[in-house]
Amino acid sequence: HQALFEQGEYMPLTAEGARAGHVCAFVRKLGSTCMVTAVPRFLTRLISGGGSVPFGKAVWEDMRLLLPEIGPGVQFRNIFTNEIIVVVSQDGKSMLALADVFASFPVAMLERMK
Repeated sequence: HQALFEQGEYMPLTAEGARAGHVCAFVRKLGSTCMVTAVPRFLTRLISGGGSVPFGKAVWEDMRLLLPEIGPGVQFRNIFTNEIIVVVSQDGKSMLALADVFASFPVAMLERMK
């Protein structure tokens, strides 16, 4: 996806929830090609409650990543884990649950499925 990262539009994403400051994420978009990149921050604070890994529902709880211009039902594939994550709508906002994004691996690069 070289052209996507060289020429594509960059859009920083907003996280919502109690740990919103613990994630950095953005979308790169070029035509119909779209990828979401998400990386956790301040990992030691995330797992200070006794956990040993910074992923899964126990860490990310109800945190969500807001996705402008991407409607509900769109599917993304995590290129590291092959997991499929579906965009959902809540309170009129399209979003990805961070518990799903970081379900089994602590970073994500999500490729939009066609």
